Amino acid sequence: MVHFRIATLDDLSAMVQMLADDELGRTRERYETPLPESYFRAFHAIDTDPNNELIVACLDDQPVGVLQLTFTPHLTHQGSWRASIEGVRTVASVRGKGIGSRLVLRAVERAKERDCLT
Repeated sequence: MVHFRIATLDDLSAMVQMLADDELGRTRERYETPLPESYFRAFHAIDTDPNNELIVACLDDQPVGVLQLTFTPHLTHQGSWRASIEGVRTVASVRGKGIGSRLVLRAVERAKERDCLT
């Protein structure tokens, strides 16, 4: 059974591994031990920003999917908020099983919870 939660620093290595495990990621990410400090700085910036969330999909408490959800205020539409979904990834062993789709649906639910314009 998959469940979703906000990522913690303990998830960082798994998230970077997912980001690096595709055709584009192999050329731009650095999944190595130890992780480059830049990933820790980025995680801290996202984690401390109330308008950003890293959501992980977990099976047996192990992250198998990740995305970043960013909330942005706008003057248009009478000062509404919007949400952007980026960096959606799943581990190779669960691809094609609907976990990525469910992760995106969870992000849409979060956007609605934050009263983002649909």
